[in-house]
Formats: sequence, C-alpha cells, structure tokens
Amino acid sequence: MKCASKMFGSHNSGDDMKVFVTYCGGRYVDVYDSTIALTKVGDLCSRCSNQGRVGTYIESHIGAGVIECNSCPNARDSRLDFAWKNERTMRTKSKQTKIETAIEEAFRPSNERGDRHIPINGHAHPIFSDLVNRIKCQLPVMLVGEAGTGKTFIAEQVAEYLGRPFATISCTGGMSESQLTGRLLPLKAGGTFEYLPTELVRMVKEGGIFLADEFDAADPNVALVLNQLSANRRLVLPNNPAEPCIDAHEDFVIIFSANTFGTGSDRMYVGRNQMDAATLDRVVMGTITVNYDNGLERKLVSSTPLRRAYQDVRKKAQAARIRRTVSMRAMINAQTCMDSMGWSVEECVDQLCKAWTPDERAKCGVATR
Repeated sequence: MKCASKMFGSHNSGDDMKVFVTYCGGRYVDVYDSTIALTKVGDLCSRCSNQGRVGTYIESHIGAGVIECNSCPNARDSRLDFAWKNERTMRTKSKQTKIETAIEEAFRPSNERGDRHIPINGHAHPIFSDLVNRIKCQLPVMLVGEAGTGKTFIAEQVAEYLGRPFATISCTGGMSESQLTGRLLPLKAGGTFEYLPTELVRMVKEGGIFLADEFDAADPNVALVLNQLSANRRLVLPNNPAEPCIDAHEDFVIIFSANTFGTGSDRMYVGRNQMDAATLDRVVMGTITVNYDNGLERKLVSSTPLRRAYQDVRKKAQAARIRRTVSMRAMINAQTCMDSMGWSVEECVDQLCKAWTPDERAKCGVATR
C-alpha cells in the first residue's frame, strides 16, 4: 500500500516527526507524532530491512537535499525530500530553475551586445550601437517602429558615423521595379535609348548606405527585386543590356524601415502590405525595433510641460489601445507653435487630439472642447 501522506506539505525539513497510518471511517488517516528525527544520509533503509536487504540512505543525483536508498530496486520508491510535496514537483522545479538561469545569463539588451559606438553629431538613440554593429557585418537591416520614432534620422547618423554616402527612396504601392533597377530612356539623338541608373544602383557599385523607407507600403512583388541583393549581394538590372548584373560593393548596406513587421496592415497602419516570406527571411537577423526615445525628446523639445503632456497622452493611448499616434515629430512641431505663435500647452494638446473622438480624448485625459 502506498502512503498518501501530506506531511511533505505540512512540515519542513527541520521538523522532527513520526507518521502513523491508521484505518478510520473507511479511509486511511495520517497521525503525526513528534518523537523521532527525519531520515538523513547514513540512516538504514527500513524497506530494505523488512525485505532482508541492507540499504543506506545517500544523497540523490537530483540534488537539492534529496536522499534515496542505495539498495532499493527502484530508488524512486525510497526517495525523500521534505521540501517538496512530490517528486514530480521537485524535478520540474529543479529543471525550470536551471532553464531560467541559463536564459537570464544568455540574454542581453541589444545596446549591450558588441562594440559601443557614439554618433559624431547629435543624440545617440539606444539602438545606435546595435545598428552599427549589424551594418559592419553587412547584414540587411530592417528598422521597425511607429511613425516619428526617428528611423530615417538614425540611418543618416549611422552613414555619417561610418563615413559612407547616404541615399533613400520612399516606397509606395505604385512604385515600379525600374525605380530600383533603372530605366531605358530615349535620351540620345535620334531617339536612341540609354540606360539611366538609380541611386540604389550607384550605391551598390560604389558603396554607401541606402534606406528603403516605408518598405511595408511597397508592392510585395516589387520588393522581391531586392531579394538577390539582400541575400547574395547581387543586383539584377534587366533594363541594362551592357551590365545585366552587378555585385555589391563591400561598403554597401541596405536598410529597410517600416511601421509593421511585414505581416500586413493593422489598426494603426491600414495602408501597409503583407511582405513575402522570402523577403522577410532576408532581414530576420537584422530586424531592430525602434521605440520612442525619451532622452532625444528631452533634447529636442525645450518645454518640459509640453513634453510631459504629450508623453502622458501617448502612454494613456497605448494603455487603452487607441488607434492614435503621438509621435516625436508632432511634439517638435508643437514646440514650434509655442515658440513662434505663443500657443499654450493645453492648446497644443487640443490640436494633437483634434481628430480624436470624445471617448478617445476622455480615455487619455484630454478635455473635449
């Protein structure tokens, strides 16, 4: 008969106890008596003694103060641990602790990985060093963040820091492949066609940092043009018969910026397209989340009451999951209204929420006027 005693949950390892199991009222009942000490390492195993064996309690391989008999056919039957209610809990707890410790030791915030870098001019966003390190590895990078988090500004800062040329293109749903790979146009006398390269083609040849801004707004099929460039560092130019394919310069890196992770439109950014899985796979190890930088906002917005008011509205809007954006760009423009036209903080906040519904304004603590 297996004892269903609950003494493991009722007593700790420092208690002295003895348990008697009696049959009472149709069930077995445990009766505790504080008369003898708990079994410890070196004690003889009573189970072995009753079966004609000699067994001694030793420390179990599980550790954590667990002991077991060294002679019982199944050591689990003799295993004792007064800190846990049962062996399954012991094992799970021990394994979970080891896993959590390993994860905690292995994970570091992105700004603590690799070398530290400081921009030549301006404020260093928390992701600056991480972005520079990935670019130095020639990884295709995708910056994902809400509107006005400074993605374009950070890309320009990195280009200046690395001493490389910088160019950008704003991706749209109507963008064609030729805006990336170049066109054949009748530029010469007599209507002779000539290949006209783009900024992307020039940078692929000569080196530099190219930003494909609003990348998740581009047509997914057009974005596929950049797959070869992202993965194999080779750009195909179907409109250039003289040079149909070029290899990327060692100093060339392409950066994509987006408001979503390429999974399609959401409640905030309804004009975004779902990107092809092959395209997203190219940037999976280069995807960096860009959040609003309170430190940068502190430097760019001189009015502390204005900055705190906008940040408070942003925090409440995010907590209430309201489909509104309180960007750093809007905050800087509000500072301009205060400096140039004498607006008050309340007037700036009211202008920010001009298109908001009364319910949205109420959830963010903004009075309806």
